[in-house]
Amino acid sequence: MPSPVNISLNTFLSAAESASSDSRTVKISGNTAKAVWYHTFQSTNRETMTQFINSIAKEYGQDVANIASRKLQRELASSKPLTAGLVKSTMTEVQKHCHKQLARDLFLIGMDAETGMASTQTGFSVTFEKGCRSIEDSIGELSPDTREALKKEVYQQFTSAFKSVEIHSCSQEEMENFIQSSSILGKLSELKKDGVLNLPGRADDKVSLVLTLAQNGISTAQGFVLQKLADIRSHFPDGPLSMSQIWQGCFHSELPAISGDREAMEEAFKSNVAQSIGVPDFPGARNSCLNLTSVMPLASVAQFASGQLKTITLDHFFVPPTVSFSPWSSKTGVEALKADFHRVFVSMPYPKSMGLPSYKVVPYIRTGSNNAVEIGIKTESSKREELAEKIQQEVLAECRNNQKQADSVLHLCTQAALAPFFGLGVGLFAGGGEAPFRHLIVNEHYASWTSISREENGDMTVMIKTPDDDPGVVEHIGKFSSTITVHPDGSCEYTDFSLQLTDPQQ
Repeated sequence: MPSPVNISLNTFLSAAESASSDSRTVKISGNTAKAVWYHTFQSTNRETMTQFINSIAKEYGQDVANIASRKLQRELASSKPLTAGLVKSTMTEVQKHCHKQLARDLFLIGMDAETGMASTQTGFSVTFEKGCRSIEDSIGELSPDTREALKKEVYQQFTSAFKSVEIHSCSQEEMENFIQSSSILGKLSELKKDGVLNLPGRADDKVSLVLTLAQNGISTAQGFVLQKLADIRSHFPDGPLSMSQIWQGCFHSELPAISGDREAMEEAFKSNVAQSIGVPDFPGARNSCLNLTSVMPLASVAQFASGQLKTITLDHFFVPPTVSFSPWSSKTGVEALKADFHRVFVSMPYPKSMGLPSYKVVPYIRTGSNNAVEIGIKTESSKREELAEKIQQEVLAECRNNQKQADSVLHLCTQAALAPFFGLGVGLFAGGGEAPFRHLIVNEHYASWTSISREENGDMTVMIKTPDDDPGVVEHIGKFSSTITVHPDGSCEYTDFSLQLTDPQQ
């Protein structure tokens, strides 16, 4: 049996460099590689491509070789030849990834990825500690064992994200943001912001519950389990809680024998949560209700599901929702306004079962005593710049030239005001892409009226509401209004909120 060919990466690079053009085919010839001009067989192409990737793995490691495999995926699948140009472009990707891998490795050992110097301000451990302390400030100190388990999970999520190229550039900022926002630390921060993580219970128990759910592939409705903590502990008072114990405490049944199938586990979990709350089998009902388990008591969520809860106010939330400028937080207020105000709907649909045409409306923004500025998808492109500038000047004048305050007000004239509640995929009351079952505010571009006024203490009040001048519309579509106070320093808070709900849609 002939010994396996083991060709160095340098041999491939030399062959590509010596080729008269990038279209020349690089093939294996004995124990070396050379560039040729003639046709090569598919079997030869496959062997050459495989050897090229193997040589990268030997030189740079398997993670980098996987990047090369993705780069050459189409050629590998179709057994096309390895050309000199492909060798060069693949090596460009390899070099980029090597730089990223170096930045990652420096970050993991506590060095500044930008300078290569030891740092007490950044790095994996420093970033983790900052995020962990922020959680502990709200729920209490974690035990060393829980801290270590949490850190291990964040580490595994971080390295997995790197391998799957979810961390694109490996800049210092991107790696820090991943740990703080996209890892399980980010999920705990969200639950803290929602208020459910701050409910009574031991800090170790609450973090361990979320950690165990994540390790079993469950990424939604953690609020349900956190609210069930007392019930779980009444059945299992001592020691760490296993997934089996969590399941039994929540649903009073045995854990399904699907622990190896993460998708099946999450689906079974969501189905059991929906059954426990009494979610009807309407489109959009399950996702809407699961979202709410993190922000309001389960009794209120059950009333929402059954149709008994007619109006939701700030009092129904554990804590008032947080004002966000997403998805335009990286833009200035006027930039966000210019990108968004012409995307507001100008109709409000009745339920299909009623067979009525949509109710037409003119959305607007009114500042102080000025006339309302009409906005919406009918806004002519030639007038958008002019109208945005007009709104900006009126807002700035109402804010007494306080640019920081005006910037926040302008942000709230965009979809940012509705996105936390009705944004597809992110909104509390969104149906996960399906029609909501308790109201027909379909997404963050829904028709709305915005009124802006100045208070005696210097605060600005921004009220956003759905048109409510037709009782028939309110009866069949529901009604939404929110009032946001913008302080002189630009900070914002919800000071009023009302969502008048329709009956569940049939």
